[in-house]
Amino acid sequence: MKLKYFNVLTENESQKQQISELIEYQITHDAETQQLNKEKEKQNSDIYSLRMDITKRIDQLNNKTELFNELQKDNERLTHKCSQLIMSNREFKAKETKEAKYIDLIS
Repeated sequence: MKLKYFNVLTENESQKQQISELIEYQITHDAETQQLNKEKEKQNSDIYSLRMDITKRIDQLNNKTELFNELQKDNERLTHKCSQLIMSNREFKAKETKEAKYIDLIS
């Protein structure tokens, strides 16, 4: 009877030890899981910030592209206007030269 009682006590002690080890493992595992979740959340936050930065830079690039296109159109318009002025100036000088020659002939 004493041996049986001793065996039950030993088994109870063994089970207590196993339960204690399982609890410690679970606590450690939970702490590691929480740490990993925190790291995951931080990485997700970093990714979101990077996406926002990329979107902002894309918007800036699109705005600059639009501005460049507008400036290019203005440049083309001004170039055309300058060409017209140069042609007009040449025509004016040609008329002026003809008038000067005509005046010389009359005089």
